[in-house]
Amino acid sequence: MKERTLWITAFIFSILYLFFLPKEVSYFYDILIPTIPTICLLLIFFTSKSIETAHYDCFIIFGLLFFIVGQLTHHWFIIGLFFFLIGHLFYIHACLTIRQTSPSKIATLCLLFYGIVLAAWVGGNIFKSGAVLLGLVVLFYIAVMLTIGWATIQTRKWILLFSAILLIMSDSIFMINMFVTTIDGATQWILGTYLFAQFLFIFHFPEHFEIRKKVLE
Repeated sequence: MKERTLWITAFIFSILYLFFLPKEVSYFYDILIPTIPTICLLLIFFTSKSIETAHYDCFIIFGLLFFIVGQLTHHWFIIGLFFFLIGHLFYIHACLTIRQTSPSKIATLCLLFYGIVLAAWVGGNIFKSGAVLLGLVVLFYIAVMLTIGWATIQTRKWILLFSAILLIMSDSIFMINMFVTTIDGATQWILGTYLFAQFLFIFHFPEHFEIRKKVLE
């Protein structure tokens, strides 16, 4: 019952922010409402009777904690970026603990190609403005962002791979909107893909089959 309530709460606040929250809201509501779904996902871990002390459980918990802090501090770009970066690293470690195969060469090349194009487009714009240090930080973030896709490929879990693709989409839209060109509805696209990715990332774990059954009943 607790797990079901948390899933429903996370879903309601996600829909509320994406489709019903006015554009002009206070700073407090702008950071609080989109953070609530991630907090609910974190609480699902702590309230689950099936949770174990496996390494990936710990990595996911710490990843979610850093993502939450990143959401709360995203108005300060470098600070928020740092916490999101650490969150990505924990997710990467979580995936690598349950990997089942070697990374596909074709998929790796596709990620590299996409990373080069994105780095040239976004990083090039930043370097043109003379912000060399910021450009280097963003390039490193792009590398870490793509690594989560590379790590999920090795798990052979399609839900995880799809969630990683959504995270990459979210980060890409954010960087393009911030450093290259304005994208209509960027906030909804960024947060929508990000939250959907988090939902899938938590929803897939075998330890939470019981939760899924309760949610679907």
